[in-house]
Amino acid sequence: MKQLLTLLLFLVSFTINSQNLFEKIYKDFLKDLNQGEQSWHEIEIDGEYFDIECWDETGTERKETTCAIYPVYPTKNGLRATDGTKWVRLFTNKESNNENK
Repeated sequence: MKQLLTLLLFLVSFTINSQNLFEKIYKDFLKDLNQGEQSWHEIEIDGEYFDIECWDETGTERKETTCAIYPVYPTKNGLRATDGTKWVRLFTNKESNNENK
């Protein structure tokens, strides 16, 4: 529950402060075609971890891009694992590659 609240606070903060880490991750994804059709970036907010995934439905053309955020939980062996069942789509963008940059 605490992590879900942290995620919601992050999303509110993102809405208020649109020039942040998420925007950098997205712009890097658009520019770096070597990442393939998707990228994952782990971020930390107040000691809680989240994964930001960006992907392109068209492969590497960057014409139909989507980004989502997932909670990340500690595992019994001391690592972290993404919970793929609890995610929030941040946006979908169907503009051309040149317009996204």
